[in-house]
Amino acid sequence: MHTGTLLGRVSDLRSLQESFERSGWSLEERDAVAAAGLIAFKDTAIWKQAYSDLKTLLDSREHIDRGGKETRRKAQQGKQKR
Repeated sequence: MHTGTLLGRVSDLRSLQESFERSGWSLEERDAVAAAGLIAFKDTAIWKQAYSDLKTLLDSREHIDRGGKETRRKAQQGKQKR
């Protein structure tokens, strides 16, 4: 996956509610989300696993500090010369 897509997924995971108890969700809503296999709350094992997997994947990627336009241009040229 593209790094931007992965960072968007991390942001989406971070924006979820902490727990069912702290949310305004009904039991029916929670059960429907769970039945669909979706992630709704941070205190679930599926959220923790998804977040951990994403962090591990992103940690293995090269990090280039966001500098000025010239810095990004040089980094891109370096990639093209490989």
